Amino acid sequence: MKYKSLAILVAVVILVGAVWFFKNPAQAPAPGSSTSPTPTRTASPSVSPTNSPSVPRITITSPKANEQVDMPITVKGYARGVFENQLTVRVKDATGKVIYETPAMTDSSGGDWVGNYSVKFSLPAGTSQKITIEALEFSAKDGTPINVVKAPVTIKNISTVNRYVALQTSDDCTTVKLFPRPTLYTKEVIFSALSELLRGGTTDEEKAAGAFNSVPKGGAINSIRQTGDTVYVDFNFIVESGGGSCSMSGRRAQIDATVKQFLGVNNVVVSIDGRTKDIFQP
Repeated sequence: MKYKSLAILVAVVILVGAVWFFKNPAQAPAPGSSTSPTPTRTASPSVSPTNSPSVPRITITSPKANEQVDMPITVKGYARGVFENQLTVRVKDATGKVIYETPAMTDSSGGDWVGNYSVKFSLPAGTSQKITIEALEFSAKDGTPINVVKAPVTIKNISTVNRYVALQTSDDCTTVKLFPRPTLYTKEVIFSALSELLRGGTTDEEKAAGAFNSVPKGGAINSIRQTGDTVYVDFNFIVESGGGSCSMSGRRAQIDATVKQFLGVNNVVVSIDGRTKDIFQP
């Protein structure tokens, strides 16, 4: 009797299993197929890079069109598939004249993938209150601007103050002197003074005083921070481009003196795109 009950129980279990199998055929692997789970792709967050052709080639996400801005201006956006991850950010005044231009690098992984970019700058005194910020590429074929996006904005405060820049005054490579430059008002005084230095060249008054500027035009400040009496400044690659050993020594002397003019600053640590070693080499 005991064995008969056990046999009945086994038969019931088999019957229930068979019914479940036929009601759920998708759960059973097909003959000859692997029982390993199929890999799935996790959907990327909306802020992650993409190479979708529906994404614009270049964008400006900040500042927005028709916003009011203070000095310095930070321009942010993203670009897809730009050549060597590089684009150009420039500013035009109310007459359409280009008054500022700098390269910008995206953090794209390459190819047609999207990458973010960010540049920060101050504009010279005398700039019109209405300006247009542009982000664009230059055609590899003929150098014409392509994929241009624009953001017309208004500068809140166009009052001017004098900032001082260190310029060379001797052929000994490192003798410098501070000269006043009118600049648009900003609370970021070190950034403002260095921005004037990075405009390159000299004014007529500075030339008459025998001054010259070894810092090439078009350089940009990636970041500035101060810890105690030390200021850390990171520039883009243009600041160390071209020039011989005397020019490189002069640039470093100009940067140091321009920053050290401010109260409480005794040391300046300079880097180029994050590098502190082997910079300013001829």
